[in-house]
Amino acid sequence: GVRGLLQSAMDSGDYAGALELGRKGLAMYPKQAWLLKIVYHLEIRNRDWESARKTLFRLEKTGEIAVNKANSDRVAMYLAEAEDAQSRGDEKELYRNLQKAYKCDRRFVPGVMRLAEMFLKRGNKSAVIGMIEEAWKITPHPGLVPLWDRAAPASKKGDTVARVKWYERLLLLNTESAEGLLAMAEVLIQEGLWGEAKKYLQKADAVGPSVRLYKLWARLEEKSTGNDEAVKIWLEKASDAPREKVWICSETGHVYDRWMPVSDQGYFNT
Repeated sequence: GVRGLLQSAMDSGDYAGALELGRKGLAMYPKQAWLLKIVYHLEIRNRDWESARKTLFRLEKTGEIAVNKANSDRVAMYLAEAEDAQSRGDEKELYRNLQKAYKCDRRFVPGVMRLAEMFLKRGNKSAVIGMIEEAWKITPHPGLVPLWDRAAPASKKGDTVARVKWYERLLLLNTESAEGLLAMAEVLIQEGLWGEAKKYLQKADAVGPSVRLYKLWARLEEKSTGNDEAVKIWLEKASDAPREKVWICSETGHVYDRWMPVSDQGYFNT
């Protein structure tokens, strides 16, 4: 009977009513795992994050959800709450939830990026540097590179050596990472060090082809030689290279420019 009422409420789109029914049913039948799971998903659907975390804890205790999935959901909830706080203009609550998400997973790049952005606005570069260094060792990601650039110590304008050394520090954290090699090559191209840039592009080429790699080859050719034919060849290679990594919803296949805790279609942590 409880299952039928719940299904009827969800079919009609009455998720608030379904949640109320689910909680009543769970009070009567607290050991029913299927009911606990439905209540959990309805709490998420209703953006009742605090209650969802409590239900998630119960699911963990009963072994109904894997530990890594539970922690991933917990991070997504805190980041969803951070977004809610940001939309309300509540900076204190935004910061609190970003910190909690980071403590749950210090290497989840979307969480690192959001908290680092906030630290940069507050002028706390040392915190940003530590966060990026810790994350980069395990999950080097192109989204961290602009933040690393902004966190660089103040130096004289046009100090090429200082800028190159700053990126060498990032590269040394994970020397086999294509992302680090490409970031280094891009800086060297910007600074006009064509020969050095070429060495790093060759190293990245050995790791594997990518759109970004070939576009950087094209830019190097354009800047260093001005050879339009060579530039064209590199850009053609870029068009045939393996697709760049993107965020994809596992439920709908929709591609997103950035990670989101809740998709446009309402799916949570997918």
